[in-house]
Amino acid sequence: MKKSFIFIIFFLSLLVMTGCWDAKELNEQAIVLGFSWDVAKNGSYQVSGQFLIPSKMSTGEKGGSGGEGNTFIATANGKSVYEARQNLQTKLSRQIFKNQRQSIYIGERLAKRGIKDILDMIIRDPEAGIRTDISVVKGKQGVDVLKTSYPLESNSSQASLKIHKQLGTAANATFLNLVVTSTNVSNSSSVPAWTLASSSSKGSEELPQSSIRFAGNAILNEDLKLVGFLNLEEAKDQMWITEKLSYRNKTVFIPQGDGEVSLEVRNLQSNIRPTIQGNKIKVHITLTGDGDVKQNRTAFDLTQSTKVNIVEKEVEEQFERSVLRLMKKLQKEYKTDIFGFGSAIHRKYPAHWKQIKNEWKQEFAKADVSVDVNIAIRFIGLTGASKSTSVGETE
Repeated sequence: MKKSFIFIIFFLSLLVMTGCWDAKELNEQAIVLGFSWDVAKNGSYQVSGQFLIPSKMSTGEKGGSGGEGNTFIATANGKSVYEARQNLQTKLSRQIFKNQRQSIYIGERLAKRGIKDILDMIIRDPEAGIRTDISVVKGKQGVDVLKTSYPLESNSSQASLKIHKQLGTAANATFLNLVVTSTNVSNSSSVPAWTLASSSSKGSEELPQSSIRFAGNAILNEDLKLVGFLNLEEAKDQMWITEKLSYRNKTVFIPQGDGEVSLEVRNLQSNIRPTIQGNKIKVHITLTGDGDVKQNRTAFDLTQSTKVNIVEKEVEEQFERSVLRLMKKLQKEYKTDIFGFGSAIHRKYPAHWKQIKNEWKQEFAKADVSVDVNIAIRFIGLTGASKSTSVGETE
């Protein structure tokens, strides 16, 4: 009896230890680094994937365009996004492995049509990770980025991700941010935008051929359709307001000092405070940060606190003017709330939000927005000397 009991326990233990019976080895899968989604010539969806070449994964060869180096590109079309992806799978000898995917590129033409179907398919796929950088390619097809080489990285998907990270953003969280913002009460979003720029100087080896350039942000409306773009500085203002930026560099002309000061501003924080006065919506934005002086080309000695105060005030005023210009553009030109104002009103005034949520686009365009920027310069370097101090000058 005892032996029978032990046999039963042993048999049952085998049943619960078979969770990996259908697991696929990594060397039996097609590792995709980046996807692109576009509109094909016939109007159907076009998907392309940038895949690692297994035989060259350990050789350290640089990636290249259209199949050179350690990656190759495969493309397929379909009447729906799912059909296009399945047609891509039929062209490959291995199952697509998506967990190493770093970037998703959307061509501008498809972005204008809308990307809801793409978003819906990805979030329904349990194998598709959400730690991905999703972006719009301005004026080009998404596949054009996959075909672009970059001298410092082995492939373009990795290059764009690293460029984006260098700007002080959580680049691999942009897809997750899109999912969150597309389902909030404001229903408007933004994603990074890229351009492909050709080298203008002949014989230059700095960035040969075409190169990936960060172009700011693409604005998506409540239907996830592209309505416009923000340039680089406007995108940084927006990311500061939405607390998606870790630092900013700024060079400001100081009239009183007859020169420029360059700063790096860190510890960026934002506070959005909506108020309702009658039928008028007011939104006050407070932006704060700590500044380090990187270069002083003014006549100021920044060891003097009064001079530092002048610089702080000028930097704050220039940031405030920049943010107000951005607000005017979003309210008058695009009428799209990508800052989360609607969510802030919903939290603070839920009853009022019920009355205006269906007309939020119009209400957002009429809102009275004010901005207050507070920059505290914490570090001026090892010297406060200015450009007026000559080399060899003694005190």
